[in-house]
Amino acid sequence: MKIKVGCPHCGAKFNVPQSAIGQTAKCSKCGQKFQV
Repeated sequence: MKIKVGCPHCGAKFNVPQSAIGQTAKCSKCGQKFQV
């Protein structure tokens, strides 16, 4: 199952798998890293 998350830096929205919760992701729009 996927969840919708938003980049806290630029606001871009992404669908990520629930298994990504707690991991660090890199925004494909602004390039900043954030925790899911």
